[in-house]
Amino acid sequence: MSAIEDEIRRRRDEQAYLAEYPACDGLAAHQQRVIAEAATREAEAQALADFIEHSPIYPTLAPHERDLMQVQLSTMGSLVLILRQRIALF
Repeated sequence: MSAIEDEIRRRRDEQAYLAEYPACDGLAAHQQRVIAEAATREAEAQALADFIEHSPIYPTLAPHERDLMQVQLSTMGSLVLILRQRIALF
């Protein structure tokens, strides 16, 4: 996927997420962006988790690369948790 296609998908995901939460309408712009970012990061983390769990490619990767992907997933999970904590403060 090209960078442009990825950006289009990301923006569509953010808009869809905001549409699901009409309460966002009363939030400041930066708060809406945090909510949209959380949705995007959650989707990305889920996609990586799905790849790790279900892809026939994952087991064929070098052990170090698989380890790095596990660290990446953990770090992504931490970011999502931080964003959720920030959202809870709104």
